[in-house]
Amino acid sequence: MICPSAQPAPTPFPTGYYLQKHTGPVNYDLQQRFQILIGSLLYLMLGTRPDIAFTITQLVWYTANPSLDHFN
Repeated sequence: MICPSAQPAPTPFPTGYYLQKHTGPVNYDLQQRFQILIGSLLYLMLGTRPDIAFTITQLVWYTANPSLDHFN
């Protein structure tokens, strides 16, 4: 049952924005930095910031081969 007084919460992910899969060669330094960043954000999300959960879980899909666009 949905609470009648519930309000939508803003997220840091722009509406209608879709990330593209990076098909180029893997940059292992970039991959490691991205995985460390995502891990830190997951820890933050679980402890104190549930409002960023959707955005972080969308970025997790790109940890195998991230591009600079995924950082931005």
